[in-house]
Amino acid sequence: MRSMLFTVPAAALALGLAGVVGVANAQAPTTATPAPRVITVSGYGSEAAPYGGNGLPTAAQRAAYKVAVGEAFADARQNADVIAAAAGVGVGLVQSIQADSGASGCPIPTEDAAEARTGAKAPRRAARPKTPARPVNRQTANQIGASSTCPIPAYVTVTFLIA
Repeated sequence: MRSMLFTVPAAALALGLAGVVGVANAQAPTTATPAPRVITVSGYGSEAAPYGGNGLPTAAQRAAYKVAVGEAFADARQNADVIAAAAGVGVGLVQSIQADSGASGCPIPTEDAAEARTGAKAPRRAARPKTPARPVNRQTANQIGASSTCPIPAYVTVTFLIA
């Protein structure tokens, strides 16, 4: 028995050194998954909102932005449908959506902007060097009126699966 205890480990060592006994290493075959076929399109929407907020977005302007985002997404979907139809494929599920940063508010009205919107000449003060944009005086603000609006734009980029 003693000779057997010595013989088995010695034989295993000799076979291992000879390369007869080794470690089996198996791996499942790997196949690269093809990238999904997608279509990426842009969309634009715009909604009017009343001036106000001194350049910061008001609640009405934020609400207008939300409507504009919905319009932008609908525009992107229409663009995807047109392109997919031209390619002879269909539009599948949405893979990703990227929207712009959000409502930034209307610019602060100026006399020059008021003239451009209303066509009325705003009263001018005494001649002095022309500044790019002067704040609205009370009379010009009345010309703009409470119903004047500014556009609140929204842009989206949407990636759809091709069906």
